[in-house]
Amino acid sequence: MPTFLSAASRDELVRILHQINPGEAPAYGATLQDWLRLAGCAPGLGCLRVLIGILKRINPPVADLYGPMLESWASRPANCYALAAILKMVNPPLAPSYGPLLDDWARRNAPRHEGEVT
Repeated sequence: MPTFLSAASRDELVRILHQINPGEAPAYGATLQDWLRLAGCAPGLGCLRVLIGILKRINPPVADLYGPMLESWASRPANCYALAAILKMVNPPLAPSYGPLLDDWARRNAPRHEGEVT
């Protein structure tokens, strides 16, 4: 089973998700905390499926637009760049504020190939 993210990376992702739709954060915040615990003890594709459910709750009116992308993303090991692109679609008006955070997060958490220099 593929691993997902380090604990620090998951915590950072949760902070970014709270910025994406602050008005709705209380509604899905507890679920995100549950996801953090799940991702810590059982990382992998099952964890990604739970995250998808959370992301669809963040902006239900546009879930149909990015839903197929999320389904595709969850069917294989986590791709941080794909996730960052999807999250930018979740709330486009606020993307300029949290987009750079996502870009930085994706750069630091993307899988590295042998011989890559950081």
